Amino acid sequence: MNFESTRYSVTKASKIDKKDILRFYKGQNYRARFIGQDDCYFIKHNNKIIACSMISAGKEKQQFWLLHALVTDIGFRNCGLARTLLHTIQSPTIRPNYPYIVCFADNQLHKFYLANNFRYCDPLTDIPRLPVPLQAKYYSYCKQQPQLNCYLYSATNN
Repeated sequence: MNFESTRYSVTKASKIDKKDILRFYKGQNYRARFIGQDDCYFIKHNNKIIACSMISAGKEKQQFWLLHALVTDIGFRNCGLARTLLHTIQSPTIRPNYPYIVCFADNQLHKFYLANNFRYCDPLTDIPRLPVPLQAKYYSYCKQQPQLNCYLYSATNN
């Protein structure tokens, strides 16, 4: 399934794209894996993946989805590709599939996520309201990345 943007087309991955996707992440020195109930969206240029993102519900489909592995090829950064991927996932035609999207990202990306309709989740008040598996992931990741923030996108508020 293709979604048109201004310059690049976003494609929802199928099983046959899986190897190319993992190869893309490896080429970007990014450790990514499918974690269960995954959807993946990517952008290609000259038949090569140049940006990709995964969104996963974990073992069982639920209201909360984890956005992860939002990566753009170094040669195509600052071209709006990450924003294009996010806007595709958030689009009204796709949105019903992902009522709430949670994302863990470095503090350097704070403005980016806020500008793309995510809200910052306070570790003391908001994180405890997330489903337990997402709380556990967040706390586990924070041990290795103390500058990690949590963001939440709500389809009902946008």
